[in-house]
Amino acid sequence: MKQEIISYITSIKEDIYTLSNYLYTNPETNYNEYKCYSYIVNILKTNNFEIQENYCDIPTSFYAQYGNGHPKICYICKYSSTENLGHIFGNNVNASISVAAALGLSKVISKSGGSVIIIGCPGDYVNGAELALTKEKCFEDMDVIIAAHCDITNAESGSSMATPCDISRFELPSQELLSNKSLSRIFTHNLKESGIIDIGCCKDALYGLGIGSISHITPCIYPSIAITENPSISCPSSLFAIETQTDFCKNNMIKAAEALAITGLDIIEKQDLLKEFRLELI
Repeated sequence: MKQEIISYITSIKEDIYTLSNYLYTNPETNYNEYKCYSYIVNILKTNNFEIQENYCDIPTSFYAQYGNGHPKICYICKYSSTENLGHIFGNNVNASISVAAALGLSKVISKSGGSVIIIGCPGDYVNGAELALTKEKCFEDMDVIIAAHCDITNAESGSSMATPCDISRFELPSQELLSNKSLSRIFTHNLKESGIIDIGCCKDALYGLGIGSISHITPCIYPSIAITENPSISCPSSLFAIETQTDFCKNNMIKAAEALAITGLDIIEKQDLLKEFRLELI
């Protein structure tokens, strides 16, 4: 089934590039992502995902599911841009990775069992929808949550895109990101199998991230995927946004999606892993 996933994602890579480019050329700010939201939802509908639109009364949020029951593998989909600056955080790539991974895993769910879920989370890293959805207990039924994001280096979990800061100033409560070490180890193995070899260590850090709140209730990782070969480029920046259009970025986007989908399949096929993941939350 892993080869089926890889073959399928390879077959749709031009569609994934088109998605990334569409989001790049149609940047929309926090909670105003109507074009991007519709584009992504239509892709998922076309691929027979069951969709809850305007999820939790957030107009540009969605909940999409393929399959039934547990294990539930959840991918976070971010697509907001920064006002007047475009996709300086690379959310056009982040969304494309998550969509490709969800589509890839969905193609084997009828054989493997379980469910693949992708949740559209508008907003930025300070007041993103993840915080509101966590408050509404939307993630508590998930078995694992993976929120891959593009960066300047590859890392098992955590991010170099922001400086650790005082979370007390955020609009909604945020918490320290607790990356699940066991889940991170499996994803790292699959990332290497997919061709991304140079990977930094897993790290826990204090960031203004909605994903931080989620990580305290559900096994979660927030791995970084390098999209640039230029060490002088920083994230966030306008140059970083431009890098999302390069061939290097496109290649790593597909490799990351393959690794994410295969990681989901590993968890479904080896459900003892879930016990290992949950022990880290105790």
